[in-house]
Amino acid sequence: MRLLDANDPNFQAQWLRLLSKAAWRHALYEPLNLGFYSAFHQAKFTERSVAVMVNDEPVAGLRMTSHVETDGVTVFSCYGQPAIFVEAAGVSGAGAGNMYSALKLYVDELRRQSTPWRWDHAEHLMSGHISEIGRHLLSLGGVPAVGTTQMLDLRETEESLFSGLTKSFRWSVNWGRKNLLIRLLSRDHVQADDIEAFRQLHLEAAGRETRNRDTWDRQLEMILGNEAFLCLGEIENRLVTAALFSCSPDHCYYGVSASRRELFGNDKPLSHALVWNAVVQARKLGCRWFEMGDLRFPYQTLSPSDKEMGISTFKKNFGGRTFARLKITASAPSGTG
Repeated sequence: MRLLDANDPNFQAQWLRLLSKAAWRHALYEPLNLGFYSAFHQAKFTERSVAVMVNDEPVAGLRMTSHVETDGVTVFSCYGQPAIFVEAAGVSGAGAGNMYSALKLYVDELRRQSTPWRWDHAEHLMSGHISEIGRHLLSLGGVPAVGTTQMLDLRETEESLFSGLTKSFRWSVNWGRKNLLIRLLSRDHVQADDIEAFRQLHLEAAGRETRNRDTWDRQLEMILGNEAFLCLGEIENRLVTAALFSCSPDHCYYGVSASRRELFGNDKPLSHALVWNAVVQARKLGCRWFEMGDLRFPYQTLSPSDKEMGISTFKKNFGGRTFARLKITASAPSGTG
């Protein structure tokens, strides 16, 4: 058994092999999606990812980076997202124990070299339990924070998924089908002009530029690399709504959208049909899960705004189930280990 680090020229190929054997492959951690987050956060990230190799086969690994913030704290994350642990399905026995021990030692060595430090780690809980790495970070004083997300199981039939929408949302999808020209753009059809039109729409909807131009170029790369697709909705040759969806071989994530506010309302539900078309497309691509994203609820520690509550209602009205997510944050101040 050995650890293969991200500086090895074979790392990327082996990491993709590991992902192909894992029970869960999150779309936002695909290679080009990580490039987007690197551009979004604009930090000087250093790759810290490792894969555990047994008989030249990857069986587990950590996907992670480090960067130093202005206050001198070394942050372990994954290009600004929480770091993740991945293992091949079916790993068990004494070999699994040795694998976990090797990764825990790697975690401990990194933190010893990096005081003060903070570790942001995600547990997606698709297996129903916390990983050994998550437990190790908890033993180091990590603080767990529970979040929720809305997921649709794409093994259901299209008819069953549609019936899972609320009555008003089924009406809204049908309105969009009749009144919008919807274009679904994948690698064979997307153009740079399509991304620029989306960027302009997003700017108008937000009233300001919310992120740098490089992130939009990265999203075009994601589409060209089969890690995303774009849905555009037009009325009378005018772009009025758009949304981008990240995807892996088994997971699709509703990423970012924008619509013209002056047309938005109950009489013109612009984005509903786009999201539904994306659900249908993800199912055709063979994805198992379609994730609507984080939900907010009243009376949380940080009370959500009316806008956040409205977005959560939109996500829940597409049906599916609510899943728990766990973020573990461990840290050590200067002078401690």
